[in-house]
Amino acid sequence: MNIIEPIDYRVQAYARVVNVDPPSPPGEPSFIPGEIVYVNTVTKDIDGKYIGFITPAPFKLAMNIAINNAINASELRKTIVLQDTPYKNKKQVANENISYLYDYFEFSMISITFCLQAIEAYCNDLIEREVKGTFPIKVDKKIKHLNSKELQKETISTTKKLEEILPKLCSLDPISKKNPKLWEDYKELTTIRNKTLHLKAREAYPIGSYDKQSLFYEFFKTDIKKFPIIAIKSSNILRSLGEMALGSSMFINY
Repeated sequence: MNIIEPIDYRVQAYARVVNVDPPSPPGEPSFIPGEIVYVNTVTKDIDGKYIGFITPAPFKLAMNIAINNAINASELRKTIVLQDTPYKNKKQVANENISYLYDYFEFSMISITFCLQAIEAYCNDLIEREVKGTFPIKVDKKIKHLNSKELQKETISTTKKLEEILPKLCSLDPISKKNPKLWEDYKELTTIRNKTLHLKAREAYPIGSYDKQSLFYEFFKTDIKKFPIIAIKSSNILRSLGEMALGSSMFINY
């Protein structure tokens, strides 16, 4: 069977035309057997003109943002010069590199934020497509039967979707049971993402002899490039990203 390669791996849906029967009426879009067809979106621009384009999958856009910014952060970190200080086991970022350091922090914040957005968008995409009727889930210590729209509400956390809903929809074991190490990595990702989105003063301006809790400490003590990998593995997004996503240097070099 021939593998379909879409125009861009971020497209929402596509298929290859097998047969056209009956032919399209005159004036209607026509298709040729063998060509690839896509879902299309029609919207309006600021001037009220209609604009059509191939529909993207938001979770793929988010994942691509996460990957690209993680790569940028990883490469930029290599260029940051550290200088010796009079203090034992202490280095100082060179003043002329401060702009690079801040850019590194920004790339890291973007990547981690979009890792979780990709996971949530993917969960909601799968719920929308796979849940027919209602789905039983425990909410406030009670089993409720919710439809796909209700399951996508903010009251159902991304972690709950990932641990309780996706495994049943995909016939998989929950990550916490199947891969406890990956589950711990996922929780680390959510912790840093929450620090990024809900930044407390003590996590931005730590008090003490040295920093052990700030957001910047989190960025220094780890390789940011690992978090898109965690997002992909924990949500099984890879099966929907497709073969073209594997061309990213994220996958080649990590």
